[in-house]
Amino acid sequence: MEKEIQRYLAVFTNGKYKQVKVDKEALEFWIYSDEKGDWAKPKPESGELSGGVIDEFYLAFRLALAELIFGDKKPPLILDDPFVNFDSVRLANTLNFFKTLASDYQIIIFTLSDLYDKVADKIILLGEKERPV
Repeated sequence: MEKEIQRYLAVFTNGKYKQVKVDKEALEFWIYSDEKGDWAKPKPESGELSGGVIDEFYLAFRLALAELIFGDKKPPLILDDPFVNFDSVRLANTLNFFKTLASDYQIIIFTLSDLYDKVADKIILLGEKERPV
């Protein structure tokens, strides 16, 4: 699972964070920070990593977990505004990656933003008059 998390995290962080440790017994995680020269916990209260990196880690973790649980089966991926803390470079890399991932998975993203419209195959606006765009 570490390898999959590392692979996704490297994509999402534009290669800045590439090493992850998972303690399966204690269910604890660490990300290696070159800036700090040490391991950091991806928890907001630790103050060791930015909110964006923490979100990127947990997105990588969820994707790796889905692969571990479902194996060759490809369930729909349903995400609720997962990229809100990504900077513009990391968002672009992640959206390109998700566009590729969409060839294997149905990906549904709930959001209030139109940032993802350019990579979406289908957009459905919800409101007074629901209509496909």
